Amino acid sequence: MDGLWTHKWQASFGSTAITVLMAFFTSTSKYETQEACEEYTEDQLQECHFIYEDLDNKEQPVAGKVRVDLLAEFGKPGYQTALVLTAMAAEHTLVLVKDQLLIDNNPADNSGKTHKIMQTLNKFSG
Repeated sequence: MDGLWTHKWQASFGSTAITVLMAFFTSTSKYETQEACEEYTEDQLQECHFIYEDLDNKEQPVAGKVRVDLLAEFGKPGYQTALVLTAMAAEHTLVLVKDQLLIDNNPADNSGKTHKIMQTLNKFSG
């Protein structure tokens, strides 16, 4: 039962990351094309740019204007877990866009979700 709750919790991080990134693309006219979105994701994935504002100073990870590393100082293990899941969800979402695996979807067909992950064949498992 614990595994199910963990999966649902982790899945909500992924769904939120997708929603935020796609809303960013939609609200910014310079990302109207797939090519522009791919270029942005490649830039963000390079050296974890989506986490570090200043690539030369990896001691100070930031998200917007908030020093996310300071959240870990609260002493609660949940903060570190949340930070890791958030970073992983953001990275995976950027990879999905870069590899053109995140596609538009009719919200009526998929529980209200406007995007879904394209089904692909795993070359290694067949």
